[in-house]
Amino acid sequence: NEDSEGTVNVLGGTWRLYDSGNNARPLNVGQSGTGTLNIKQKGHVDGGYLRLGSSTGGVGTVNVEGEDSVLTTELFEIGSYGTGSLNITDKGYVTSSIVAILGYQAGSNGQVVVEKGGEWLIKNNDSSIEFQIGNQGTGEATIREGGLVTAENTIIGGNATGIGTLNVQDQDSVITVRRLYNGYFGNGTVNISNNGLINNKEYSLVGVQDGSHGVVNVTDKGHWNFLGTGEAFRYIYIGDAGDGELN
Repeated sequence: NEDSEGTVNVLGGTWRLYDSGNNARPLNVGQSGTGTLNIKQKGHVDGGYLRLGSSTGGVGTVNVEGEDSVLTTELFEIGSYGTGSLNITDKGYVTSSIVAILGYQAGSNGQVVVEKGGEWLIKNNDSSIEFQIGNQGTGEATIREGGLVTAENTIIGGNATGIGTLNVQDQDSVITVRRLYNGYFGNGTVNISNNGLINNKEYSLVGVQDGSHGVVNVTDKGHWNFLGTGEAFRYIYIGDAGDGELN
């Protein structure tokens, strides 16, 4: 409820969020109040549908810290209707196998920091899985100090109200994506700085649809590397049907 607070600490143990039929069960962290989930000291949470800030006014935070501390999810919404934060640090490890969304609904806010050897794998056997930063709300993902993210189709500023930002900074900080859509219907910004690296397996579109706006800033020895082979998979469109900018 509103004004309520709750914390769960998984320290070396395991919390499995499936029913007796092995069906994934939802977990809402910060539904209407404030909720925190800490996974540390080789703790494991094996989850299905995880939502942070699942209602308007809800504030949810998940911290995954330390080597062999693991969170597995299928659908992961960080800021569903409220505010959500995910911090992956000190070699913590997170997987998402259906979709990962930061700032799902209008008015929501989702923030992610992956740092200090933390890793987030957003992937399954279907290359169409999406990593959405600022779907209808506001989303920001920061990869720094040796953080690693692997994703398939990555969409920043997905819908008209969506505002998304991707920051990749510092040596050994890397995100590897298949396709990057920056400013799909909304507003997207990508900042690559201080030896940060984006590996693009196929192509990238900046300012995709009419009315969208996408900006990419590459500074201070940042790198944007295209790994695809052939014209079909190795190109950038700056201003496809919308407004695009590369600095």
